[in-house]
Formats: sequence, structure tokens, C-alpha cells
Amino acid sequence: MSTARRHASPLRSTARPSAEPRLRPLATPRSIRVRADRHHRPLALWTGREWTAVAATREEWRIDDEWWRVPVSRDYRVVVLESGRVETIYRDRITSDWYRQG
Repeated sequence: MSTARRHASPLRSTARPSAEPRLRPLATPRSIRVRADRHHRPLALWTGREWTAVAATREEWRIDDEWWRVPVSRDYRVVVLESGRVETIYRDRITSDWYRQG
């Protein structure tokens, strides 16, 4: 009879699976403060410490969806800040709140 011992594979997890899988949404929008003109074009974003001016808008689009459930109406923009940072933001057309996407 062999005296070799069996070892668990280092690639196999020994953790017990939980009863319910933990799901986490990706790229959850976060509320942000935006200074905008009267046409709702963003002029500056609050970065947490200061207002940073929007230097340019690269892209704009609008989404109107799910009218049969809960209406979704958003104006998206990809903006370049003075600092060079690129942000995807949107204004909820129903509530007028602004969000950072991603």
C-alpha cells in the first residue's frame, strides 16, 4: 500500500460557497455637483475639493428608454476637464440631477 498523501490542488479553492451569490453592479453612477448654463451644458464639475472647469465636450447623446416600466431620460456627455481628466456624466432629464458614470 502506498504511503503517498493526497494534497489539495493549489488551483482549487477551499472556501465554502455562500448561499447567495454576491452581485455588484459595474460602473454604478455617482451623484455629482455640476455648474451648467441655462441650456444644461456643463461648465464646471465639483471634484470634491474644488470646481474644475469643463474645457471641451467630446461627445453627447440622449437616452429615452423603458417607458413601459419606469421612464429613463438622460443627456450624456463625455467632457474633458481643464486638468485633462475625461469624465462621462449625465443629467437625469426627469429629476434634473447630475451623475458621473463609471
